[in-house]
Amino acid sequence: MNDCGCEIAIDSKSRTRVLMMVAGAAALLANVVCLLLTHRHSDAAVHRRASWMFSKHDLITRMGVIEGAGSVWLPLRRWPDLPIGGLIGLLILHGARPIIADARRELTGERMVFSHG
Repeated sequence: MNDCGCEIAIDSKSRTRVLMMVAGAAALLANVVCLLLTHRHSDAAVHRRASWMFSKHDLITRMGVIEGAGSVWLPLRRWPDLPIGGLIGLLILHGARPIIADARRELTGERMVFSHG
């Protein structure tokens, strides 16, 4: 019941959306901590740079998931998940390219040129 004495019915879909946003916010906090811990390794060996880069991408992805949950909740539609998921996929593919290139260079002994993209 709310302040006026009226019952507020919350359906299971609304509870799921709220739970999704709360879990996303908790994971966002964890991603911030991981990003802070890995930041000092952003110029280290390729596996450490990869950890830093993917921690950064996890943070961005988590914000997208929370935004998607909010977008779906407000208009009560599912379509906002599709473009957000597509953008997350492109972000991951974009971030993987320099890591793979640097790993190849490291294996062949070439000098690495890492960009924090």
